[in-house]
Amino acid sequence: MARVCKKDPGANILRPYRLFASFSKARLNCSLPGDVPFYFDQIQSVYLQREEKIFYAIFTAPPMPGSAVCAYNMSAIEMTFGGSFKFRKSLDCNWEKMTSSYSKLCGSPEPTGKQINDASDLIFMNDEVQPTLVGPLIVYDYDKWNNIEVDRVATKNGNITVIFVSSSKGYIKKLMVLPRGNTTCLLECIRLTEDGMSETLLKMKLSKAKSALYVAMETRIIKLPLSRCKKHRTKSACISAQDPYCGWDLGKSMCTSLSESKEDTLEQDITKCPLLELPVDGGWSGWNDWSMCSYTLNDILIQKCNCRNRECNQPRRAFNGLDCFGHRTEIANCSVINLPDSHGSTRDLTYYNVLTPLALWVSYRNLQLI
Repeated sequence: MARVCKKDPGANILRPYRLFASFSKARLNCSLPGDVPFYFDQIQSVYLQREEKIFYAIFTAPPMPGSAVCAYNMSAIEMTFGGSFKFRKSLDCNWEKMTSSYSKLCGSPEPTGKQINDASDLIFMNDEVQPTLVGPLIVYDYDKWNNIEVDRVATKNGNITVIFVSSSKGYIKKLMVLPRGNTTCLLECIRLTEDGMSETLLKMKLSKAKSALYVAMETRIIKLPLSRCKKHRTKSACISAQDPYCGWDLGKSMCTSLSESKEDTLEQDITKCPLLELPVDGGWSGWNDWSMCSYTLNDILIQKCNCRNRECNQPRRAFNGLDCFGHRTEIANCSVINLPDSHGSTRDLTYYNVLTPLALWVSYRNLQLI
């Protein structure tokens, strides 16, 4: 990362190619510890959590697949940029550690000539910026993440950090850093594209005021609620989900978001990573737009219908959870052509009510019995 002081005097007459005299940069260390550390050295996305003064970043290590998230205290960044530089006189010389009054340039009311001259030669900080932990918060193999957003949630167990990362494969992972700060859990994986479809996720933005995560895809913008508590239909499922946004409302006997319940009626225990193998009940997506369609029921052509559909994928049913309750398709304003009745004649019939395919079939069967 790089720094330029607010009171930078601009290019030095001796170094006209340098636009900023105070420009300096330091390496962010995001690596797997060991005798031979493995470095993630390319930043994909960053987020500054201003309340906690913590800087989060997604790193990758091309050409190796995989991604990592590291966090840095702003105090550690300031300490690095306030320290020594490394300098070499020529390309065939070794790097040397060098101290300079230039490190105080950002805090000086008026930089001295010596500080400005030092700035022309000293760019690289000697020390790396070290993360809050000895290693990344979380590492995933064979997955490239490209966006990060961070939220701080006040729970009954204290403030919890929730991290949203997006994948180039078209889904979002919702992560939680436990209060002690040395364990990061996967809470949920939200898929934004249908099976077999490919659409690039471009950008996402978290809105605390709207309690939503806005996701920009190639052809659309999706609004995802931060809390998806109603998918947990039992108390055990709600508590076991370990979702900082959710709790079991003892008065309503349902899993609700924190904003929907009073603190004294909310049961919540965010202390460990969830067991993702627990049953997950399916949940409906929103209805798509009405469109023209046709149906064939028992060799009877039903045409000129208005239809709309929804999918049981918010979330998908998993680990023997319950399927979505209700119907997947709605049909309205249908014309049934040459429908035979019990007298052997044919007639046209139009339905103006909203029906399901099953209800339409029942209506047809009732007509045959007339």
